Amino acid sequence: MKTVIFNLLFLSFSIATFAQKDLNFAFQHLVGTDPFSSEVSFTNNLGDEIQASVIKYYLSEFTLIHDGGQETKIEDLFLLVDAEGNSQVNLSGLDFTELEALRFYIGVPEDLNHADPALQPAGHPLAYQTPSMHWGWAGGYKFLVTEGDSGTGSDNFQIHATGDGNYTAVNIDLNLSAANASGVTFLIEADYMQLYKDISMENGLFNHGEFAESQDAINNLATNVFTVDSIILDTKAQVFKGSYTLAPNPSTTGSINLSAKLVDFDSYTMRLINMLGQSVETFSFDSDRIDYNFNALKKGIFFVEVSNSTGVLFTEKIIIQ
Repeated sequence: MKTVIFNLLFLSFSIATFAQKDLNFAFQHLVGTDPFSSEVSFTNNLGDEIQASVIKYYLSEFTLIHDGGQETKIEDLFLLVDAEGNSQVNLSGLDFTELEALRFYIGVPEDLNHADPALQPAGHPLAYQTPSMHWGWAGGYKFLVTEGDSGTGSDNFQIHATGDGNYTAVNIDLNLSAANASGVTFLIEADYMQLYKDISMENGLFNHGEFAESQDAINNLATNVFTVDSIILDTKAQVFKGSYTLAPNPSTTGSINLSAKLVDFDSYTMRLINMLGQSVETFSFDSDRIDYNFNALKKGIFFVEVSNSTGVLFTEKIIIQ
């Protein structure tokens, strides 16, 4: 299900040219509708029990499809996604009005797939990893690694998918108008139950390479795993005549202070919204000023929204690193 949350009160609709915008997206790692955990087992569509201790994969060559099929490639963006990690992307200075799709590829482009990881700076996704995500110059990178136990006998399984032939495109349809938004934020849900669709796991499995179950897993990742939920358009109402600050933003401590001077003494509601569109904190007050501290926030992207009886006055993105 895709939910679009609009904060567009009292905005001008006369924008005819592209305006620079932020684009933020993150991956929510799931098994069905439950959060993924390496401690929890599940079954695939064949009824085989699976407990995955590792799910990691490379994503690269991100491209925005916008404004009647125009393509904007996001240069030098590579992700090593870990199903037990926090995977999010924050981009700025992008020009688009109608955002039609996001395209990316599973794996590493051929020219880099056979390059030396030692040429990459420490901390780069394509640098050497522990455990290794690289098979050497000839084999290249492991595009997908999943390991764990499966079947009634808890047999070990390993799928390490490699090979230029498995470099596979994924298209995420968005189809939204962002003409009046200063930014777009969305959540990509990754349901790893679908990673093992139609793959027999009953007696364990060992496949390292480009074909058979490795190829099947790559195809499942490309076609069955990803969906989009909770698209948030980040906007500010032009009628707001007050002032506010959110600092520090981004925050590395989990704490951010909101200080605002509102025009009139009135009844206001402040909400902290997560990327699912859910209210994490809600606070109502009667005043013409706000001085409020958000504390112990987890890493991720949130939105601070302040409204009164006339509607939303402003919505501002905050980032917890």
